[in-house]
Amino acid sequence: MTYTTSEIGFIRGDQKALVDAFLDWQSRIFRPLGWQLQVAGGSGLDGGLGELMVRATAPITRHLFVRAGNGWIAYFDNGPHGTDAAAVLPQLALRTKSAAVRFVCSEKVPDERRPSFLKGNSRYPARIFERFNGSDDADRVLCSANDGGKWKHSQYGDTLGKEDELIGTVDKENPLTCQKLERLLSSFGIHAFDESWYGDTWSLVRKER
Repeated sequence: MTYTTSEIGFIRGDQKALVDAFLDWQSRIFRPLGWQLQVAGGSGLDGGLGELMVRATAPITRHLFVRAGNGWIAYFDNGPHGTDAAAVLPQLALRTKSAAVRFVCSEKVPDERRPSFLKGNSRYPARIFERFNGSDDADRVLCSANDGGKWKHSQYGDTLGKEDELIGTVDKENPLTCQKLERLLSSFGIHAFDESWYGDTWSLVRKER
């Protein structure tokens, strides 16, 4: 069994500082409930992702921070269907006053050109981009998703300037595709679909009772 996901979070900053901020936040929640939080470090992306198996339901028990290129740290966890960055990323952006990006790229049939860990597929495909700028509220959101039935498209928040021009209006006639999402991420220096862009130094936070 190998780790797969259709979602990754990215946040700018120092890896240790981000882990420390995460520990401070999560310790206040979980230690009064009898949980212990431990940090381990290692190298080798495959080994780090391997630490996320077996998947958890609630609460998520393993959180992986991987140093990537251009000053970004990639965030993964052992959620039941892959990473669920929707709660963690906004809080870290707020607590560290850092820029952050969350993306989702799921399809019914995974694209074999992607890294093995980014081949998560779904009955209900979705393409989502969220940017946070030191706040827990996303200042730009682009989305095309199908929760069963018709596709729904939305966009709101501040425009991204020249980056927005790569995408244009997101609507029925111009949905957000994984290809467009890849180009948009690349404009921020995030090469999420290129396995060689990820570093091999990681920190893992475990929650145990």
